[in-house]
Amino acid sequence: TAEAQSGASATMAPALALVTVSSPLGGSGESYHRLWLDLLHTAPKDALLFHAQNEGVPSCAELVDQGVKSLCVVGVDCGSGNWSSLRKEEWATRLVRLISDFIGLDAAHDGERRVLSSGLGSHAVAQAVGCEVSANPSSSDEGGAAATFIVEAAPVHASPALAGTIGNWLRETRADSLSPPPRVLASASGGAAEDLGSTLYLLESHGEQVTSLPLDCEILASSKKTQAEIWAWRENALAFQCHPELTPALFRGSVVPKVAEAIPGAEEGASSSLDEVALDSEVLAAMARHFLEGGSPLESQRDASKDPSLSPLSAASSGLAASSSAIPVPSSLDEAGGVLDTARRLFNSVSEAIRSEFRIPQMEYELLGKMNRLASEKYEHMADFTAGLAVFAESLREKEESLRPLAGQIGGLEQQLSELEALVVDLDEYSKRLENRVKKYVFS
Repeated sequence: TAEAQSGASATMAPALALVTVSSPLGGSGESYHRLWLDLLHTAPKDALLFHAQNEGVPSCAELVDQGVKSLCVVGVDCGSGNWSSLRKEEWATRLVRLISDFIGLDAAHDGERRVLSSGLGSHAVAQAVGCEVSANPSSSDEGGAAATFIVEAAPVHASPALAGTIGNWLRETRADSLSPPPRVLASASGGAAEDLGSTLYLLESHGEQVTSLPLDCEILASSKKTQAEIWAWRENALAFQCHPELTPALFRGSVVPKVAEAIPGAEEGASSSLDEVALDSEVLAAMARHFLEGGSPLESQRDASKDPSLSPLSAASSGLAASSSAIPVPSSLDEAGGVLDTARRLFNSVSEAIRSEFRIPQMEYELLGKMNRLASEKYEHMADFTAGLAVFAESLREKEESLRPLAGQIGGLEQQLSELEALVVDLDEYSKRLENRVKKYVFS
């Protein structure tokens, strides 16, 4: 049955419908739902929640009847099941039909309905719009090598369509944060500052990727190992191959171990890549919220017409100028690299200091956990011993009940013995009197 947790009131339509294909956190998917709701700034009461593999795929008519305008399809490939194997399931067929119907309805509603997807969910959307999903290309330069599984924090480069505005996204999401300044790369032609584009560091875990897109799709960002990291279908669908919802701790604790269990060796280097970079997940989160609110992923969430300094043209011409947080912009690529290295070392040091601060409480909690386990074992032993005593007491009671009739017989025997004893005494006295008589007659 569908999980379909609906908290929307009768007078207000749900803000979105969230369908998970697979959850790295296990269980029924509630924890994974919470990650996405927090990322999208949506309250549980304003969303319809479904878990596809638990027969939780709604029909398009159900969503339309409840006034849903946004559909989110998400999931993480942890190595145990990619889309090529999952697509054969009945729920996967229903999910692709739901996406197709939802987007099909959108054509008649002038872009009102939006579909946001991530990870395995983006592969379902890709199939719905006619893309091809296949195994990751091999990392070997020679042909014939086995396909690879990607699980790491990877640098993602904005395409020309997105490079002009990604700087605005970076500044807006980092204006009030402790993240380092936007990372910049020189263009292939080695042009001046206005040709600089931006790079994001994002978490990835997938054995397959979108390898072919129709003409009405546009690639917004790519990486060295994945061509379609971020792509869009018209104005209706925005897809992330990466995972903005995951934190490094969740990635290390939930995703990497499952990948290592399913595909031994695939996780090598994942932890080291996390230690070397500061993630830019907040940028994708801001893009996702802006998209679901009806905006274009190629536009900043602020109104560029009201603030010309935030327009794509202005951002490019100023070399990704500093934001309201007064972040200095490097004047050369070497200086940018130095600033980036310094910021990276700073945040690595802060991260290590925080980890050190939490190490002692962590050890105390581990000790407390061991003591609790030992006490639990002792209590279990005492419980077993008490249960044995109860059984022994019950056995004694049953034996007492069985001996009670014999106790009455023993009382009767004692009475008979007393009577026999008195009779023996009488016989003894009689025999003595008789003996005296006999002696009297014999010796007289």
